[in-house]
Amino acid sequence: MLYIIHTLQNEILSIYGPIAIRWYGLMYLVGFVINYWLLSKWIKEKRILLEKEFLADFAVTLMIFIVVGARLGYVLFYNLPHFLANPLTLFAVWEGGMSFHGGVLFGFLFSWLYLTWKKKNFWELADIFILPLPLALFFGRIGNFINAELWGSITTLPWGVIFPTVPISHWYPLSDPSVQKIVEKIHLPIDGTQPYVTLVTEKIKSHFQLPYEVGEVLVNLPRHPSQIYEALGEGMVLFLVLYTLFRKKVNIQGVYLWTFFTGYGIIRFLVEFIRQPDAHIGYLFGGWLTMGMVLSLPLLVIGVIGLAMSLKTRRTNTLWG
Repeated sequence: MLYIIHTLQNEILSIYGPIAIRWYGLMYLVGFVINYWLLSKWIKEKRILLEKEFLADFAVTLMIFIVVGARLGYVLFYNLPHFLANPLTLFAVWEGGMSFHGGVLFGFLFSWLYLTWKKKNFWELADIFILPLPLALFFGRIGNFINAELWGSITTLPWGVIFPTVPISHWYPLSDPSVQKIVEKIHLPIDGTQPYVTLVTEKIKSHFQLPYEVGEVLVNLPRHPSQIYEALGEGMVLFLVLYTLFRKKVNIQGVYLWTFFTGYGIIRFLVEFIRQPDAHIGYLFGGWLTMGMVLSLPLLVIGVIGLAMSLKTRRTNTLWG
């Protein structure tokens, strides 16, 4: 069997109506706890010269800034027409919809305003708090995978995943020779009883505005688990890069922040080539340019410029022990 069928359930415990404990939200909490624990540990070991009281105060504030920013970013960058028609959907977080770029943009802005008000050095603290952040991204992407969202393009690789959340409008007709080749290559059973196979009816054709004839067999094919790719790249690889700088006691102000921006921009831009764009947005140009690429490119450019300037000025970050 050269494919995996996604059967994970996002909801852990239903509380009331749409309110429930879900793996997606739990992963965000796990990421926050691990970030807080690591920073506390490094402060205790004098590897970071920061007061624990300030960490306790700002960590919670920063988490709120990032979560609110991520939600605002999703609404503005990915779903603005829907929000304008239904403003209350801003608070419908149980429906999903968080943007990392929004979390960075608004989290950055809110934090700068907050720390300026507190008379703290924003740039020194940005280096500190960005260090464990990739681990939060790792758990966030695992949450995306459990939630069966943000899936990739079609693949015949043995770790390709059939996601049940792929809308029928993105399923493929079995009459297409290229689809038949994929089905044969991965040994995908097709007898009409599988959840990844359906028959086009008048109702389905009308509802999804399908170009296929009634009676056509549609197949939900395996896709790249792009969430896992991002978890490993944006999460583990990027953390190892930043932690290596930390172990080598690199104390140049801005190096950690701009390295994160550069690394994330590169990894996200590359993964976007095999990640399916949001259905209501699609490709922006040429059948390959996505909103994720457009939003990641400025991060990459800013990161490279910022890193070059930091290495040129070589100001010392006094918060590193």
